[in-house]
Amino acid sequence: MTDGQKLLLILGLLYLYDCLVWVPGRAVLFASAWIGRWRASFSSDFHLGNRDGGIGMLNPLPFLGGNFLSSGSPVSIAPAGVCAAVTDAFATRDAQSDSVLGYDEIAQSGTDGKYLVLNGARFARCADEGQAASVLELVRQIIKTPADRREHRIRREIAERFDKTAAAERLGRANQLARRLRWWCCALFVLIYAAAPAAALRFGVNAIVIPVAIAMLLAGWFITFLYIRAEKRLNSTPSHDRFSHVANMVLCPPAAIRAADSLTLRSMSCFHPLVVADLLLGDAFESFALRIIRNLKHPVQAGIADPKALEIIAWHARAQLGACVNYLKEQCSIEADDLLAPPQWDGVSAAYCPRCSAQYTVESGDCIDCHGIKLIPFTPAQKSEVTHEA
Repeated sequence: MTDGQKLLLILGLLYLYDCLVWVPGRAVLFASAWIGRWRASFSSDFHLGNRDGGIGMLNPLPFLGGNFLSSGSPVSIAPAGVCAAVTDAFATRDAQSDSVLGYDEIAQSGTDGKYLVLNGARFARCADEGQAASVLELVRQIIKTPADRREHRIRREIAERFDKTAAAERLGRANQLARRLRWWCCALFVLIYAAAPAAALRFGVNAIVIPVAIAMLLAGWFITFLYIRAEKRLNSTPSHDRFSHVANMVLCPPAAIRAADSLTLRSMSCFHPLVVADLLLGDAFESFALRIIRNLKHPVQAGIADPKALEIIAWHARAQLGACVNYLKEQCSIEADDLLAPPQWDGVSAAYCPRCSAQYTVESGDCIDCHGIKLIPFTPAQKSEVTHEA
């Protein structure tokens, strides 16, 4: 292998590394594999990962699409207090903790990177530092709110995450800012992985290495400048992600090829995944909504025995489910009862799982894939309906 080939291989490996993205637990990655076609991937859908999330792959060709991350709540928040366990609406691998605190028990609050810190201890892991700061601010506001007004304050916060108008405006703004940036990202991609190898074959590596290196540095730094300007327009307050992305692009110019994705990836994290899915998925939205509603309606058992924790988790789950049901009805003209209908009988099975719709030949027991979810037997009417259709 020649020196030029080794250099190109190293640059290619660095670029492929930048195409990997960490999808935290309770997060959904929305990616367009090709222009105009979006897909949603839950953190548990990826083969590589652990209890905290999974490793996803962004489209290696920057001009073919975009990417957005949206996360569910990392904690259960209710008028009675806050709990680190959350109803598993997004099929996460994340372990459930029984840590629970009433608002009058919280003497200190803060963040430690991605962690929400209460009373000097890490209470819950969030998707990113921005989400940790948002949850911290909400907890502090609830502490200051009179007890009889806390439910209203929490429901108002939930409603803001389901604001479709605001979400559509932010999505349009993010796409508009990323469009010009993406053209320059594509130009840098062509320079490094098409023009440079072609020039090396024509003139030799020694003749083009310095000019190509200078062009790559200048293009990478110019894209970094455009990224900083676009990120400031999109987000009024600087984030840790801004500094880390800038440092990465300055020190490793090939990383600037992903600048547009760095700009948009977390731009919709302040909205519920159901809203983002409604704006992006098109015909695939109903199947996504089906998964969300069933997971919320039939949550897996967290193995928690603390009565106060169970009360907070249950209240938070009901509030989230109610917000999802109202959104589907008002914004999408979809009735949740239609999504919760039993699956069509396969002619052999005796029962089904209300969460994942898997069918079983036994009439009772728990679903193998959904821990703690009891099977529901098919009724004679459901069986006869299929028989008549046949």
